[in-house]
Amino acid sequence: ALSLSMAGSALAFYLAAFQVHEKQILLPLLPLAMATPFLGPLPAAASHTLTALSILPLLSREGLSSRLVLATLGSVALLLAVSTPRRSLPRGAGAGMAAVGVLAAAFWSGPWSERYRDLHVFAVTAPCCVAFVAGYVAVVGEAWRRSGLVVAMAAAKEK
Repeated sequence: ALSLSMAGSALAFYLAAFQVHEKQILLPLLPLAMATPFLGPLPAAASHTLTALSILPLLSREGLSSRLVLATLGSVALLLAVSTPRRSLPRGAGAGMAAVGVLAAAFWSGPWSERYRDLHVFAVTAPCCVAFVAGYVAVVGEAWRRSGLVVAMAAAKEK
């Protein structure tokens, strides 16, 4: 439960920071990777993929987007290959990966208008932010469930 708590606090720090740099999302990845035995391989792989998608605009400006895609595919494949226990992918996994592909294609389609040059960047980073908030809620909920806090609260209500 310690790695889940660390992942939750790292995500909370990232999400609530006043001024966030794109690369700061790399800090919560270590506790999320450490929580892989508790959460399974899919959430860790999804967090790696979402992180890569969220820093895509930054690395694209530096000319490193193709290397980012290769590194992301390699890390997700390695994470899924070495993780135990082996679980089948849930139904929404394919749709989630397709959504990531659509968002990346939307970014690479370039500026959609001269007036709003950063609209395509926002179209990629805003869904990532929503996904990170959902991931934070899931990690904290799992930490609470594993700590027995939810059971203790339910027992206290019954008395």
